[in-house]
Amino acid sequence: MAQSASHLRDALKRSEAECREQRARAGRCARELAGLSGRCQELQARLWERGQEAEGLRAALGAALRARDQLEARWVQEKQLEAQRVNEANAREERYRNQVSRLHQKLERLRLGGTAG
Repeated sequence: MAQSASHLRDALKRSEAECREQRARAGRCARELAGLSGRCQELQARLWERGQEAEGLRAALGAALRARDQLEARWVQEKQLEAQRVNEANAREERYRNQVSRLHQKLERLRLGGTAG
């Protein structure tokens, strides 16, 4: 019976030691969980901030793209007007050259007619 009581005391001591070890482990896990929970909240806050930044950047990009499109449209319009002015100037120059050519021909005919008479 004394041996049985000794075994029971040893088993009780082992059980109490295991309990202390489990409580210590549970405490470490609770502290780790609290740390991880805080880190999780911090990361969620940073993620929200990054989302806000991304939203702002998307809006800025949209505005920049619209501005670029407007600038490009204005540039195309200006180039079309410039091409139209150049074409009109070329047409005027061509008319003037033709007029000068006709006047030279008329002058030449008059000279030939004047020397013949």
